[in-house]
Amino acid sequence: MLKKKNTFKDYISSANYLIKNKYTSAGKVIGMGGSAGGLLMGAVVNQKPELFLGIVMAVPFVDSLTTNLDHSLPLTIGEFKEFGNVLETAITSAELFFVCISLCIAINLLTTSCINFQKYTIS
Repeated sequence: MLKKKNTFKDYISSANYLIKNKYTSAGKVIGMGGSAGGLLMGAVVNQKPELFLGIVMAVPFVDSLTTNLDHSLPLTIGEFKEFGNVLETAITSAELFFVCISLCIAINLLTTSCINFQKYTIS
């Protein structure tokens, strides 16, 4: 779980590589991801919005916190290795708890002031 954010850094580095090598330019990258790839898209556009013209998030996994808190959902417990168990982590480590919270893109998208999109559709 502590290394999950490396995925976000890698994607941003890849976009910067494409820009640096003139395959595209800043503000013209379009990303697409579904499910956990939607989480990736939400994270990178939240961190570096100036790189992107648009993001397509197909059935994005952007509310990992709410999902993590509901252990009755079929995929929740299987995701503990990747996203941690928020309830257990909060008891044992404040640092790990805040890492879990930081992976919840829905919270981070709602608290950022840098997103300027025409339409959000979350289902």
